[in-house]
Amino acid sequence: MSIIKYLKRIRYIDFLIRRKATGNIASLAKKLSLSKRSTFLYLSEMKELGFPIQYGNDCDCYYYNENGKIVNSLFVKDGNQQNDHELGKILSKDEYKKTFGGKSPSYFHNIIEPPITLHDYFS
Repeated sequence: MSIIKYLKRIRYIDFLIRRKATGNIASLAKKLSLSKRSTFLYLSEMKELGFPIQYGNDCDCYYYNENGKIVNSLFVKDGNQQNDHELGKILSKDEYKKTFGGKSPSYFHNIIEPPITLHDYFS
């Protein structure tokens, strides 16, 4: 599947969740023309990406338990991007390390890691 199709589905799921128009998993799957399992995988992946998705038995639908919005673009022009300090507020220490290949920018060392010394390299 192309990434464009994947992102369009996520945006459509986001649209339905915001309007509390998802219904249960079977109803949502039908709206997406997917199987229940595939729909559940989309919801799970969205949760991994940070979407605060919950299911409400009283409304029989999925909803967000926090305020926020989906990012409109994957590419942000210079001057509008988040700096490393802001990323530290969003990502956990382990997520940050995975994102940056196990390394942290020097600006970020004092926030999430102890400073690296020569002793660390030779021990």
